[in-house]
Amino acid sequence: MKGHMSNSLRSFFAVFSVAVSSGFAAPASAQDTIKVAVGQIDAWANQVPTLGMKAGIFQKHGIALENFGTQGAGETLQAVISGSADIGIGVGTPGALRVFAKGALNADALKKRNDVMVRFMRAYRETLDWMYSNPLAVKYYSEQMQMSESLVELQRNEFNPKSALNPDKVSDIDLVMQDAIAGKFLEKPLTPEQLAEFIQIPPR
Repeated sequence: MKGHMSNSLRSFFAVFSVAVSSGFAAPASAQDTIKVAVGQIDAWANQVPTLGMKAGIFQKHGIALENFGTQGAGETLQAVISGSADIGIGVGTPGALRVFAKGALNADALKKRNDVMVRFMRAYRETLDWMYSNPLAVKYYSEQMQMSESLVELQRNEFNPKSALNPDKVSDIDLVMQDAIAGKFLEKPLTPEQLAEFIQIPPR
């Protein structure tokens, strides 16, 4: 990658395109349980599932997340492909493109559980807003990472501005595919039809 894609898309792409391989888990009580594999789970950019659950935001939307960390993008993708995770976060876009192009992912499952995904995304967006407006987010993260709140705020504001984590923004996909081809992740660009299946952003 050469910086053509926003941090949000690099960290969150799996939610739209590689997220679901076998459908979401069955509801637990009144909430839908979703297993989330997170690469670099301690990174601020990937903290929405963790902090959102701690703040009770996902629960408010009828979602219960079971989050677990992985060693990186490859392990995250494998968890999704095998069905041990419903959603993968923190996946590099070239790897996601390669797996999608090989037909190893089933994006149709997003359509089957559309209501769950819409609620997940509403909670995700609400959590992201909360992470940049409520000091409790900094407090929770500083305790988790054993860092000072001032350092957390500095790193968040300097290296992870909210605009960079916008899950609704997809940009420069043609350049991203060119990079993926150069890196041997893709043999050829995805067709418009494939891109429409690969990039699925639930409505607000």
